[in-house]
Amino acid sequence: MVKTNKTFFGLISRFTFVILTCTFILSSCTTNYYLVSSGEETPVYSQPNENNYTGIIPANRPFIYWGKGKRAKTKYGQINGYSAYLTSWRKLAKLNKKQLTALTFNDDAGYSYNQVSNSTYGGGISSKKSSTSSGGTVHVKGYTRKDGTYVRPHTRSAPRRH
Repeated sequence: MVKTNKTFFGLISRFTFVILTCTFILSSCTTNYYLVSSGEETPVYSQPNENNYTGIIPANRPFIYWGKGKRAKTKYGQINGYSAYLTSWRKLAKLNKKQLTALTFNDDAGYSYNQVSNSTYGGGISSKKSSTSSGGTVHVKGYTRKDGTYVRPHTRSAPRRH
């Protein structure tokens, strides 16, 4: 009977380990969505390996892309498909699913987030502040916090030196 209990508990602990491992792996596989803009028109194709156009995204209009590969999944209003990543694409913001659902689309301007004009994304997402300051102030570029809140570009006082 003792052997049976050890074997039984051994199976349960292995089973628990497998379940926890699978849960961890699946929960860590998240999709990154990006709000991007391109300086040139971006063609959208119906399939990743085909050349059938479903539409063209106008230059300088924010759109969404996600995924990896030769062609990324792309969305611009009613235009859905795949686009080859172009070097002219400029990442405006990295979005999670909650932020993605908060996006609004306008035919004249593309996507906007949290009622913030697309022009305020100008600083990109990689740099939070500029390297120059004048008169005791520092210009801070727009950025997205870890919790998903977008912070608009602003000016603040320079840090004090001791």
